[in-house]
Parts: sequence; structure tokens; C-alpha cells
Amino acid sequence: MKRLVIIMFLLSSLIAGSTAASAKSSTFKDVTQYKHSWAIESIEFMSKKGIIKGYQNSTFKPDNSVTKAEFITMFSQLFDKYITNDDTPTRKFKDVPASHWAYNSTSKALSQFTYSTYAFKKGNNYFYPDNKLTRIGVVNLLPVLYDEIDDDQEVYDILYTMKDIPKREFSDELLEDGRFNYEIDGTNKVYSLLFDGLELSDDHSALVGSSLAALQKKGIMTANEGLFNPRKTITRAEAATILHRLYLDLKADGTLKKYSSK
Repeated sequence: MKRLVIIMFLLSSLIAGSTAASAKSSTFKDVTQYKHSWAIESIEFMSKKGIIKGYQNSTFKPDNSVTKAEFITMFSQLFDKYITNDDTPTRKFKDVPASHWAYNSTSKALSQFTYSTYAFKKGNNYFYPDNKLTRIGVVNLLPVLYDEIDDDQEVYDILYTMKDIPKREFSDELLEDGRFNYEIDGTNKVYSLLFDGLELSDDHSALVGSSLAALQKKGIMTANEGLFNPRKTITRAEAATILHRLYLDLKADGTLKKYSSK
């Protein structure tokens, strides 16, 4: 009996030691297991790659918000081989001149398919680089490097699990809600996804809805207990996690080298 007790004690000690050893730790003093366990691996990855840097006092400020310019720059630095392949590969913005620190990132990463993430007024594009970015804003701003879902039924089923993403049956008057007003920055706007049966009926609904469903399925951005929290401002920890998950997804399907040299 005594020998059995000793064996059990040794086994429990080995298990406890293994658990402690496998627990993720951060090089930043304000990134803690208690609050940021879900993001530590991504923060460390992005920091080591030089994409999101910490501060001189050994902090990361994981809960600070992220602007549009900051996010698209993080994306462009991680996916440094990506250049939009639409018919306007270099997009100019009146409020992001060549002297702006985010100029290279915004000009090469935004395309005609991200039309809702900037405004067109009096012959000029405006990006509003200092606007804080929300979760739906990431869906709109993030270039679609990931595989989308071809099955309308699957997209429909996924989207209907998201309680806080508005969905309506299509009617013409619903298109007058501003979704096609190109004079406003629609990055963080939450418009109803319009369905005609199982199909997303208009261009905006198709772009946003298909992205939401794919990001959920791949685990890159997910709803928590049915809530996507589209209006919530994203943090530095969340930005690191989203981009790292996209990186891992592309690595898993063998397309990473097409977009990144990291």
C-alpha cells in the first residue's frame, strides 16, 4: 500500500510539472496567463517577427485599441508578399500621403473589394487612418487570403448562429440604409445581411457575409456563445491573434509562401 502511495505521488508530481512547463509565458510583464492566455502565443509570435513591438518598459499594452492604419500595416508587414490583384494595384488616399508611415501598406493592400473601408469624395479617396477599428471593421478590412465557403446552406447556417449580426429577407428599400454610399467610411458600419432564400442577395451582404462565415469556420475570428460583438473595438492582443491565426491557416493549406516571407 505504501509503495502504491509513493507511485501515485510521483505520477501526480510528473503531471503537475508537465502542466507547469507547458503553460505559456510572456516576455511582457502586462501580458498575463490570467487575462491573456488565449493571446500569449500570438503576441510572442508577432513580437518575434517584429510585426507588433512592445514598449521600452517591457510592456505590450495588449488591451490598447488599434487604428485602421495600424492594423493594415501589421497585415502588410506579416503578409509582405501580398499585393492586391485588382485593376488598381496602387490606391492613393488624400489623408495618407506618401510621407505617411502607413502609406505603403494602405496603397498596396486595399482593393475594389474593400470599397466600404474608405470614402470617395470630390475626386479623392479618404481612408481615415486614425479611426479605431472594430471587429466588423476587421472583417471588412482584412484581405481575403483564406478560402471562402462555396455552399450557400453552410454559409446561411453559420451566419444564423450569430445572434448580434442583423439579418433580413431582401427587399429593395433595405438597400437605402447607406451601404452603397461611397462618400462615407463604412469600415465599422453594421448593416443587415440581406438574404433571398439561402443566398446573400446584394454585393455588400455577399462580401461581408461570406467573410464572416469563413472566418468563423476557420477559427480566425469567432462568435462567443453566439455573439460576434461586431461593434467592439479590437485590441492589440486581438489583432495579434487574428493575424497569427490567418498565418497558421495559410501555412496549413500550403499557400503561405505566396503571401509571406516570414
